[in-house]
Amino acid sequence: APSPYTFDVEFIYNTFDKYSITYDFLIPKAVFEQIRLDYLEKYLNEITKFNSNIWHLYVYNDDITAIQQGGNSYQIQKSKNAKATELVIAFIANKDLDGFLFAIIAKDPRDEGRFAVSEIIPKMFGSYNDFEDFLKGFDNKEFKYLKEFKDFYRKLDEHKYNRYIAFDFKDIPVEKLH
Repeated sequence: APSPYTFDVEFIYNTFDKYSITYDFLIPKAVFEQIRLDYLEKYLNEITKFNSNIWHLYVYNDDITAIQQGGNSYQIQKSKNAKATELVIAFIANKDLDGFLFAIIAKDPRDEGRFAVSEIIPKMFGSYNDFEDFLKGFDNKEFKYLKEFKDFYRKLDEHKYNRYIAFDFKDIPVEKLH
């Protein structure tokens, strides 16, 4: 498959994982899960900058569990694949922390000067506080955006991360956010 493998991963996820609730096809579900994970790992080894394809591959590596509700009815539960999370966090830590920090800033659609962080943070890192601890492991001087992001993050903490806040970014080019 050609890089960035997003079509292949999404196809496998939607065709074999999402709808093969409790039964394996001719090929066990675990094989398809491993293929998706291998595509993510291969892509992360090919690139050096954080980009939207990483998000795409990460989301389509979710673990899917079907809980039978009676008869042929199932409740689908999704959770982050631990190995996929480990791979993405290692990529962030070793290759592009600044790119990740930029990518997780969310702009308020109603107010250009208000920002939050992506709700993916507690799913990836366990909690907002665990992510703050992760950031403490990096030297501000080694990264262009880290000091400013930490200031922003502390201000978000005052509001329990649950709303957009006003923040005047100087270093992080938030005007490029979608």
